[in-house]
Amino acid sequence: MIGSYPFPRTDTRFLTSPRYRASECTYPETLPMIEYAPDVQVRRASLKGVIKFDSRSIRIGRAFSGEPFGVRPTPTSNVYEVF
Repeated sequence: MIGSYPFPRTDTRFLTSPRYRASECTYPETLPMIEYAPDVQVRRASLKGVIKFDSRSIRIGRAFSGEPFGVRPTPTSNVYEVF
């Protein structure tokens, strides 16, 4: 059947492996605020993962909803840097 899981979900044989281990890196609970250059306009992605800039909608992706993005126009017309 297309799209079905090939093993019973209770079968844990494929969930762990001796090759993999948890990362030893530690990460902060929250990341520091991003500081953008003065010529960069900051936009926050909507719940649908879209930012608005210069009367345009730019799709960033739902995974980034609520995250800030810097947008800067380039010398080329209608071309922007998004970071």
